[in-house]
Amino acid sequence: MHSEINCLGRSKLFQPLSTTEKEHIVSVSSHRNYYPKGSLIKQPYDNSDGLIVIDEGMIKIYQLDDKGKESITGLLLPDDVYGQQYLFTSDVDSSTYLESIEDTWVCTIRRDEFQSLLKDNPNVSLALLNSFGELLIRYEKIEEMRSLMSSKERILAYLTDMSEQLNSNPFILPTKKKEIANLLNLTPETFSRKLKELQTEGFIRIHNKNVTLLRST
Repeated sequence: MHSEINCLGRSKLFQPLSTTEKEHIVSVSSHRNYYPKGSLIKQPYDNSDGLIVIDEGMIKIYQLDDKGKESITGLLLPDDVYGQQYLFTSDVDSSTYLESIEDTWVCTIRRDEFQSLLKDNPNVSLALLNSFGELLIRYEKIEEMRSLMSSKERILAYLTDMSEQLNSNPFILPTKKKEIANLLNLTPETFSRKLKELQTEGFIRIHNKNVTLLRST
């Protein structure tokens, strides 16, 4: 059975809150919204900025260039959270699309309803402010570390993260290799070549989309 409090607890932003504080958040949330494969869950200027929790399914995050070419910037799997930052800002996300790549169920909090809640509950506002600050510092450290990685290190880090997210080793790549290459800012040729090198060096074993992590360092 779907637990609304546990669902929102997947967000690191809400994890430090007390049960009572989480219950306030639940009051402005919507749960188990269904999107068939290929549905646009979010697009620029659709007035839907806010937080999304993936309950089941998979979502790709992408942007379009001036010629309409798609550039994938992320993949969302069950328990992943997107858009925490848009709960706190009036800026509109003007470039991001979210599309389900299989039948997907999500839980959401709209920014306007969340902001109204904070005005009426200062204790919740203070708790979230502290949590958000800690989260930003953690993400900045991760991004700084990733920016210094080589292409091969980025691929291995991605595969390690995916194994942890899926809680499985071996595991199946969640989408096409060319889309993962796009996500990691690599050409498909470079991605394939570095995968072969990682396999030769004993870091992974791979067959088609089936991956086994053998060692991480």
